[in-house]
Amino acid sequence: MNRRFRRRSKDGELPPRHAPPGSSATTGNASDSPWWLDHPGEAILFVISLPVLFFIVSKGLYGLDRSRSIPLLIPTEDDMWGLLVGSRDGRRPQGGIHREDALPDYGGLVVLPLKSDNFQRTIRPNDAKQYHEMKKTEYANDKVHISKRHWFDDELVDEEAECRRPNWEKLHFPVCNAFHEMDLSRHYDSILAQRSGDSQPGDSVYISHGYFRDVFTVTQPQVNSSAVLKVARLSKHEMNYRAMFNARRDALIMERLTSSPHIVDIFGHCGSSVVVEPLPHEVEEVVVPSGGWMSQSDLNDAEDVDTQNDYDVTEKLDIALEMAAGIAELHGFRDGVIAHDDIQLCQWLRNDQGKLKLGDFNRARVLHWNETSGRYCNYDNGKSYGNYRSPEEYSEKELSQQHDVWSFGNNIYALLTGLWIFYDTEDDGVVASKVVNGSVAYIDNRYRTRSFIESKLVETMERCWVYDMDKRADIFEVLDRLKKTKKESEQQTHNNNNNG
Repeated sequence: MNRRFRRRSKDGELPPRHAPPGSSATTGNASDSPWWLDHPGEAILFVISLPVLFFIVSKGLYGLDRSRSIPLLIPTEDDMWGLLVGSRDGRRPQGGIHREDALPDYGGLVVLPLKSDNFQRTIRPNDAKQYHEMKKTEYANDKVHISKRHWFDDELVDEEAECRRPNWEKLHFPVCNAFHEMDLSRHYDSILAQRSGDSQPGDSVYISHGYFRDVFTVTQPQVNSSAVLKVARLSKHEMNYRAMFNARRDALIMERLTSSPHIVDIFGHCGSSVVVEPLPHEVEEVVVPSGGWMSQSDLNDAEDVDTQNDYDVTEKLDIALEMAAGIAELHGFRDGVIAHDDIQLCQWLRNDQGKLKLGDFNRARVLHWNETSGRYCNYDNGKSYGNYRSPEEYSEKELSQQHDVWSFGNNIYALLTGLWIFYDTEDDGVVASKVVNGSVAYIDNRYRTRSFIESKLVETMERCWVYDMDKRADIFEVLDRLKKTKKESEQQTHNNNNNG
């Protein structure tokens, strides 16, 4: 018999469990019958107390699902996992480790959460309601898409958000196996590259670098041609989500615009790297050959304007036309407007056939669409630097694709003069202050009368430099102006030849 229920003798001593025959343990007053028969009142009280005790314990430690006939074992806020909530304050728990829908199906694998070191996550009953109330005040500006630039923020389902990205922006077409087959162990030698032998321009060799990437020329034996590989400069820049997002977007925009003759062709993409067509000829160094900076006193313009590049007016017009066509491909993309966000001369390169192509889309923005207003949403870039930006960029205002047009006006200025805007100062802060305050670069009035083409280029440039971006010419007006100028110029040349 269990010690708990053995009777004590008269002197208070407990008999041994197995007393020898004839001892007081067997011959005394102790009963051989079960204790509940000897004490029926205690037994009845014990039986009655069991369900009461069970109810108290279950109510204090566990939540109850009243939709079922038995209590569910759902841990409370004090559970060791720290993942679920209990039934305090009259609240019913919404899940638990013993419910059928508590954990996802891992295909038969037993997956248990790690211990959370007593961290407790409490879900308050009015959290969702308070959030939607705050959206009517603090969050009422509908800028959810602005604050989260480098991820797909609209996947956070919100019935009140109106700006939506196009589905194609989430596409991704990496071809990493082809990248892993490239030999990048050799350095570029410009002298050896001119000779026959092992070191050919088409070999996989290092060429140079830009701000974000190292540049290699790589062979493509399958098609007997070369290409350009751009790889992130890991020694200079952190490889984080932002860098990967920008590289993926750069590759995707080139892929979407493969059919355009004005956009760089992409051959492959993996991680932060891309392989693109070779474009060996710079444009910037020819348009602005002397560095682009000069004091007014050094300009030899007493008798005529002192243009610093060697292009004739027809070549300047043709270059402007090709550049405008590249921007128009982005702004007029059939699946949604794309802003380049970094228009400057160095973004155009020329291939061996003489064709100008626009590239470098790692800063580009795919504009979101407002389903209510039926218009594209503006976006925020934060603080802008350099001397080529629009007033709205320097002022940290919301942006649209129109700031590309302002920067294209700067390109026209460089084509006309061979100089940078505000060529007498290299201080970007001074330039930014002037632009914000409404100043534009000085253009000699003699450009308006020197030739028909130059006069039209000045007029087009000034339409690009309208301070209010909503009143500024869009790229399609600019392109139309340049095409008309080209047509009228050719007609004048034809008439002059006939008259001569």
